[in-house]
Amino acid sequence: IPYLDSIGFCINTAVLLLICIECGVAVLPDNIAAHVAMQHAKAHIKVDEDRLKAIVNACDLCTTWPHIGQGPCAEIAGLTVHQGFPCNHCDASFGTRRNIEFHYYEKHKGISCPSNITTVPVQQLQKGAGSSSSYFKIHQTKESYQLHIENIISGLRHDIRTKQDEAANSIILNDERLLSPWLRTTRWHEYVLNEDVNMLRSLVKAVKTPENQILQASVLHLLQTGVDLIPCTRDLVLQYLNSPDPIKSGINNTPFHRHQNEETLDTYAIEVYHLVHMLLKARQVGYSLPTSDDLDETMEILQEALQEQEQDIVKIAPAILDVLMALWQESWLKNHAKNIPDPTICYIALSQLLPSGAIADVQQVTGVLAKLQYCMQLVFLVKMHDMVEHGEGLSVMETCEVLQHWFVEKKESTFNSIRSLQHRASSLTMTTKSLTRVWWTDTENWDSMLYRGDHIHIQDVRKVFVDMEKTMVQLWEEQILCGLKLYVHHGDLADDLTSNTVGYSFLTDQRNTCFKNRDQLMRAILDNPVTRRQFVQTEWSAPLAENQVMWKIPALCAWLWSYARFEGLVLARIEMLGGSPGRGTELTAMQYCNTRTRSLRNLVVLDKYLSVLRTYHKSAALTGHDKLIPHAIDACTTDLLIQDLALARPFAELAAQICWPGNDYIRELYASALFVNNGELFDSRQLTHIMSTVTNPRVGTELGINDWRHISIAWRRKKCLEVQSLLEDDDYDTIEAQQTGHSRATENRVYGLSPQALAGPGEDVLPLFLRASTRWQETCHVRPGGAWMSYSDASATKYQPSVKPGRQDHSAAFAPSAEWTKDLVKTISDTVTAQVTDNIKNIFKDFLQDKPSAPAKKVAFTGKVHQLIVCDHTLIVWCRVCSQTAQDCENSRQVHI
Repeated sequence: IPYLDSIGFCINTAVLLLICIECGVAVLPDNIAAHVAMQHAKAHIKVDEDRLKAIVNACDLCTTWPHIGQGPCAEIAGLTVHQGFPCNHCDASFGTRRNIEFHYYEKHKGISCPSNITTVPVQQLQKGAGSSSSYFKIHQTKESYQLHIENIISGLRHDIRTKQDEAANSIILNDERLLSPWLRTTRWHEYVLNEDVNMLRSLVKAVKTPENQILQASVLHLLQTGVDLIPCTRDLVLQYLNSPDPIKSGINNTPFHRHQNEETLDTYAIEVYHLVHMLLKARQVGYSLPTSDDLDETMEILQEALQEQEQDIVKIAPAILDVLMALWQESWLKNHAKNIPDPTICYIALSQLLPSGAIADVQQVTGVLAKLQYCMQLVFLVKMHDMVEHGEGLSVMETCEVLQHWFVEKKESTFNSIRSLQHRASSLTMTTKSLTRVWWTDTENWDSMLYRGDHIHIQDVRKVFVDMEKTMVQLWEEQILCGLKLYVHHGDLADDLTSNTVGYSFLTDQRNTCFKNRDQLMRAILDNPVTRRQFVQTEWSAPLAENQVMWKIPALCAWLWSYARFEGLVLARIEMLGGSPGRGTELTAMQYCNTRTRSLRNLVVLDKYLSVLRTYHKSAALTGHDKLIPHAIDACTTDLLIQDLALARPFAELAAQICWPGNDYIRELYASALFVNNGELFDSRQLTHIMSTVTNPRVGTELGINDWRHISIAWRRKKCLEVQSLLEDDDYDTIEAQQTGHSRATENRVYGLSPQALAGPGEDVLPLFLRASTRWQETCHVRPGGAWMSYSDASATKYQPSVKPGRQDHSAAFAPSAEWTKDLVKTISDTVTAQVTDNIKNIFKDFLQDKPSAPAKKVAFTGKVHQLIVCDHTLIVWCRVCSQTAQDCENSRQVHI
């Protein structure tokens, strides 16, 4: 019984007595409170008499002591078992030898107590006096209790977890101090109260089944239709669609547009797919969601379409459109039992539910809100065109004005609710400081840190770059060049930064004559018997034309795989050594030459620097424009990349043409993309894998893109203080913050402070970006960019960085020399002396204009003539020659200066 457990008692059902578990005695119900107060005072247990009486009556417990006798009888569970002394002449038993001796003396006079008495197991109902304290013999049939420690602990832990799971969603915290700011404003923890967490999560996490795959494909088809309608929609309509708050900000001049990455739509569509899945699943399991007549009707139609034997995505997509319009063209003003009257907001709340029953942090919801907003705009665009096709409007602009109420803020709608949540979530996210991931273990030289609990030393990081160089060189010489001794010698390279000619790069510039022979590697391979046999079947005597050859496709594919591995290492090295790490999304999609759709290439030569120009930043999708963010490449990678584009890339183009004939996409990739991963672009996941693979052996932990961003910025703050700016305002961007692709405020909030404020026109700023890159390369003990060297000469093993003081202080970077300080002190002293002298002169001139209280008296001193003036009983000595106050003299009683 839970209450008896809480006060330390149990019931022996054989004798119907209450047993104190700790004392091992029976206690009558009327004596429970007294027993607890006297025997367990330190426990501070309060006995509820009413509840105790209810239990006694319900279980029909004894209120008086039962007659047990002196035994022997069966053991009474719960009572302590003693080893007692039995009497050989009667049934009495005693707990001590003294008591049995007294028993013999009193009851069996004339009989002496035996010296050796064999003890037997006995029990007593209670301790103390009275018949209930008498011992009685028992038949002890059970062995002594053995403790199974592990089972006991595991059982207790299981009970705790069970109770926690049961209580997780059944208790509302009324103490606002225990709630996060996000939960205080959303109250989402109350929405999941008294609900099965696993069931709620199953509503918004669809299982991969054939039916769900059809539903997901239909949702994606609907959204893709919206994307396809963007080019054939007038800009004004797209501007209206891209103006979520026209009352505050007016109509946005930037039209609504598709994402830079085509795969982004797939991830965005998942949110809409899960939303529709929640509506369907809730109807199946009977979960109560807010609804309306229109929504119920459209859901019935969608279910019928999904249950047809011949499921057609083209037919299901319009049904999904009707469901979404019923969802998003409703004000949802009616209250609901769960206090969230909008099904879409219910989905957002449930999508943040963790397996533990907790609600995810506010940082996790901003992405869901942004994805839903974009998908809503796409769906409304589809609806605009659909209304025109069905004669509900003369033009898309007219239908846009009809639907505008539902995709702008400050109107009662789902869109407004999502935008409101986004504003609050963004505000909390932007104003909340990130918890520290870095803890410095070396506060003198800033060489070591704890990153998320892992010890990281900069010397180990430097070894990573040495290992990368060795691997890259080995791949280049043995796998890419196939052991051939080829090298493109070049001096200063010309690059016209203003050229927007399609296909132009420094490789095609006529002034760089070293790159004219683009097919050196192919010629060398075919000329060399060993490499020719590696790639060409020369032993067959098949009738082939002069321009035909029997290629060994597996060998070419193996070469392309090795080439992809080499390019991946170059990509990772640029990410890690280019200064502030950029966004992997853009870095993996860079072009080394101008294309038909983008005239700004990503690889340029700036004087002696080979640099990558990043243009993407996090706000590009919102602002519609790019920023110019240069990163200088280190010397070793510079030469390897030039050799790659001059020798290996032309061969890769030919190999791709042989392995994938007629594939225009792959052909374009090898012709213009800076990094190619065996017929496709790299992605952020692959870049993270490469970085993790190269860092783990040396550092002892895997450092991906996000991890590297944190630790590199932390080291940059401490190791690159020579250009620290005095500006501390978050509104000023910095060179390193710009290179990272976010604002200074974001860097200060999440990643830490960074030096060197950005100012001036482009020609002044570009060198600062390059210097930011080379400064970090020097810190990593890698030969910095800015010098044309062969990759063997530029190796980090041959580079000796300049020795700097161990402790770098911010003020030390600006410490003046001793000579400069001495001149400054002299200048200040002379200036102050002159100013003080002038002030004193003016004071005395004004003072002498007044009539003295006593006649003046001339006193002659050696070399000078002084005038003694008595004023208010004060003697003032004034030198008439130099017009200054005189030194103290024997005639002066007091001198005021």
